Amino acid sequence: MAAQPASGVLMVGERSVGKFSLIAALQPDIPAKCHFDGYELLLDTKYYTAQVGVQVAGPGAFLQSEAVGAFDAVMLVFDASRQESFDAIKRWSGRFDTSQAEIRLVVANKADLLLSAAQQTPARPAWLEGAMDWACQELFEYIEVAATVPAVDTQLVLDGDRQGVARVAAALSAHMWPGLQQKPRVRPAPVTKDAEADHKADGSSHAERDQDAAASSAGASTKVSEVG
Repeated sequence: MAAQPASGVLMVGERSVGKFSLIAALQPDIPAKCHFDGYELLLDTKYYTAQVGVQVAGPGAFLQSEAVGAFDAVMLVFDASRQESFDAIKRWSGRFDTSQAEIRLVVANKADLLLSAAQQTPARPAWLEGAMDWACQELFEYIEVAATVPAVDTQLVLDGDRQGVARVAAALSAHMWPGLQQKPRVRPAPVTKDAEADHKADGSSHAERDQDAAASSAGASTKVSEVG
């Protein structure tokens, strides 16, 4: 029997770039489930929930081109403080065609290491600026995160756009994943006859109060005129 095509997320990056930390940060309240071929990620959005498989691989791992092309999302992760980790995923990208993936992300993790005590925004070296340009040219979305430092991660901004783990989650959640479970639509409660009657009565009392106020105002004006 033919093997089923792969789906889910393919996450590629060298050791120690924080791949598992990123998976854990995407669902901080749920322990990441590890399987023999990767992890299971729960996406819980406003409209659906989905169990998404995440296959983790190093840049040197043996992968078939057909398998790579079958993933819904490809996420290339590197350490924002180590150029060699970016060079590794760049070489990997040159070996495989990922154009069929609907979500294509280049994630610069450990952005907190680019900060000094006096800085509030990362100081990006020239090679990292080049990594941003490369991602744009290759039609990947570039995102900076600090997966293990939430206080920094939630404040990351690039060209006016929010970065961080939340941006990675938003990108993944924009996809209609196979097997997703749609949440029931929340419809407004129907207006009952009693509620409608109360609303009308309340409206009538407001109108009566307005009429009384207008009459009182007119009476006061008349008295002033008579005194004048």
